[in-house]
Amino acid sequence: MTATAAVEHGTETAYRWHGCRCDECREHRAAAHRASYTPKPRPPREPAPIAHGTPRGYGRGCRCDECREARAEQARAYRTRRAERDGFAAPQRRRKPAEQAPCERLHADAVLDLLERRARALELAVIKGHPGAQHRRVEVLQLLGELKRHGVTR
Repeated sequence: MTATAAVEHGTETAYRWHGCRCDECREHRAAAHRASYTPKPRPPREPAPIAHGTPRGYGRGCRCDECREARAEQARAYRTRRAERDGFAAPQRRRKPAEQAPCERLHADAVLDLLERRARALELAVIKGHPGAQHRRVEVLQLLGELKRHGVTR
């Protein structure tokens, strides 16, 4: 049978050596820590002036035309460097989709009509509780969204 010494709570010894984490020991340790910490006062600094026409000016919050153009130029240069590094062609600006020939236009309209009718039919099937109808309806609506994103509209 071993004799255990009584721990005096609220002391550094109880917290460190005996591993006591009761409220009293924690409070004593927190108070000791607060007493040992003294933050150094720092004088207030004036913010440095923003250099306009630079990417850093844009990064510091300026949105003037010069700073926007500088940031856009930096982004273009980065994309070009990354494309060269990875072995891809430099990205081009997006262009408006070319006008479709009349026969292509008729085909696109037919596809859109078909998908829209299918979405309406699946909506009724969802209301009636057919299994899997909701999943198929979501797929059809996603197809319609993809077509519209690629410029296929009425």
